[in-house]
Amino acid sequence: MALRMPKVRLYTNQPLGVGANPLLEKGQQHYLANVMRKKVGEHLRIFNGIDGEWKAIITAISQRHISIEVEELIRTQVQDTGPILAFAPTKHDNSSLVVQKATELGASAVIGVFTDRTVPNKVNLEKWRAIAREASEQCDRLSVPIIHDAIKMQHLPVWCQTHKIATTIVADPYSDHSAHLLSSLPKTSPSPLLLIGPEGGFAEAEINLLNVQGVHSVRLGTNILRAETAAIAALVVYNIILGGW
Repeated sequence: MALRMPKVRLYTNQPLGVGANPLLEKGQQHYLANVMRKKVGEHLRIFNGIDGEWKAIITAISQRHISIEVEELIRTQVQDTGPILAFAPTKHDNSSLVVQKATELGASAVIGVFTDRTVPNKVNLEKWRAIAREASEQCDRLSVPIIHDAIKMQHLPVWCQTHKIATTIVADPYSDHSAHLLSSLPKTSPSPLLLIGPEGGFAEAEINLLNVQGVHSVRLGTNILRAETAAIAALVVYNIILGGW
């Protein structure tokens, strides 16, 4: 029978090890004291995406501060090998949903791509990063995906070259290839980029931009999917075919 682990799990950007006393953010302290009603002597889990996951104990609680001490290693860190999700930001708040689900489904990084038919003209990176951290805490993930600065579509080829991305997979409802094409692609390091376009589709000039070596289009079923649905579906299909689900 598996040992029962503390339910509360928090992310920190500070080093972790036996005896470490990472400082908690104000929001995390409020969560421990006022939401979870934690007391001195109770435990939580903490991770930073580098040093693995650790068990920590609450050593002091005051009106303004909560202190913790790291006690023991629970899980060692593993390499983050998930794909990079690039998607055209959606209207309303659906982009936040995409970031959350991409985190849960193992994307190693997320980047917003502004296309000719993208409705929003900016993204809230701070919000996206907070969503990624919270989703990582909740889904027991050992890392938090990198949230890159958003770029324009015409800059994507140079961005991929800079980040040494050799394979790009584009979701295209009119592609001649089903998602099974992924099984024939060579595994690359770093992981491939999954590109999800806007709901109106890519403009002709953008399609021409993608007609280069290393870019493969696949269709995700027979239906036309909303942009956020396509992002989730692409990650699920990737995990089933290439991610070892």
